[in-house]
Amino acid sequence: MTHVLLRVLETEASGTHRISPLRLAVLTLPSTLLRLFRQWRQRTADRRHLSELEDHVLADFGLTRQQVMEEAAKPFWRPLDPGSARRSSRAAPPAAGRRDGRG
Repeated sequence: MTHVLLRVLETEASGTHRISPLRLAVLTLPSTLLRLFRQWRQRTADRRHLSELEDHVLADFGLTRQQVMEEAAKPFWRPLDPGSARRSSRAAPPAAGRRDGRG
């Protein structure tokens, strides 16, 4: 599919034809959808992996269990809102224990 698209675009760019924005959108739609589905799948896997981490590991990242559960509950099409984690972590007290993670 990519080779066909490149050939069409090269032909269009050579001056023999002028490609319309609609035709370009139709030609790139499959790759756009594939990229979107991969992003959704990766986002789901990332959220699942994050929710499986232990609390002391989350603390190393500056996250609380509550923040992770809120993120994991989001639907796959919603991206991470990095500002929400920072706002929540400012209100939370710092984690007790040593910085090296041993206690």
